[in-house]
Amino acid sequence: MNRLFWLSLLACSCFPKVDGRCDAPRCEGEPAMTEQGGSAGGGAPGLDDAGPADASTPDDGRAPDGGANPSCEALVRVADGRAEVAQLVSSFGGATVPTVQEAGDEAVILMDLAIPLTAPTGEATVAALMQLPTSPFRGLALTGVVKTVGMDDMRVASVLRTAPQPNVPWFARPALTATLTLRAGQWRIIAATINRSVIFARPEHVAQLAACSPSDTAPPTRAFTFEGMNFVNNCMPSGTYRYTSRPTDEVRWASGFGQANRPAWHFLAGTWRVLRPAHLTVNPTNYWPRVEESDARCGAVVGWELMIDVVTGELVESKPGLNCTTC
Repeated sequence: MNRLFWLSLLACSCFPKVDGRCDAPRCEGEPAMTEQGGSAGGGAPGLDDAGPADASTPDDGRAPDGGANPSCEALVRVADGRAEVAQLVSSFGGATVPTVQEAGDEAVILMDLAIPLTAPTGEATVAALMQLPTSPFRGLALTGVVKTVGMDDMRVASVLRTAPQPNVPWFARPALTATLTLRAGQWRIIAATINRSVIFARPEHVAQLAACSPSDTAPPTRAFTFEGMNFVNNCMPSGTYRYTSRPTDEVRWASGFGQANRPAWHFLAGTWRVLRPAHLTVNPTNYWPRVEESDARCGAVVGWELMIDVVTGELVESKPGLNCTTC
């Protein structure tokens, strides 16, 4: 049982997840960078103690131009879906009553399933889901994609809500991730991770999300603040740093966090958000002493992967280093 549970979690974990971390905006008069735990050096660009915040430059969560569509700033909140989940669990029951485990804001893990398949393919997986009694999948356009997991008798199927056309903003996660196994010559779905927010998003939710997902919005120009670690000698910690981006740094849209370079719909804390990945590259003129030890440095480039809310311009998540794995 543990093997199936972790395989189901593994299948879900390969999709991008974001947390609730927000950016700390740089206020007027605040220096760009502070370092603790190491020799500071003097007079370098962006290196100083943090100054007091300036009340004249508050972060109100709006887009940089202040003109965000009010209907987009309050994207529809989704109910907890308990009634829908009960219906879904009933659908998956069949001859075996499923074991249900909650996993985060939107996932429901169903175990002990025995849903027969005609073949270990995405099409067969979708067909089996559609044929379940009182299936919540009926009426949805679904696409199935199957991948191997290193075992001949096991597969993982991702079932996606089908986008109306390629390369448009759409759901960041699949509707369902299923574990398929071969038993006595019969392929079956034996476990599934349900992203209930994706399954139960109604047409009016989809319409509002589509209307609030511009694909040509410029990256925000506001300042973002990052805190990280310094490392030396094969990842031995050597201190910490704090850096606030400057106007001469470059922010551009780029793929990251497992997401393509376009907006996608993420369900966080009970509401939908339209997020897009970006890269921030520090201009060399803004480097600070010991920047070569920071976790944001990859080769000759210093920067961060960002996940940005395209409606508000808010930084939702960041990861140090571009195009490499740091300490």
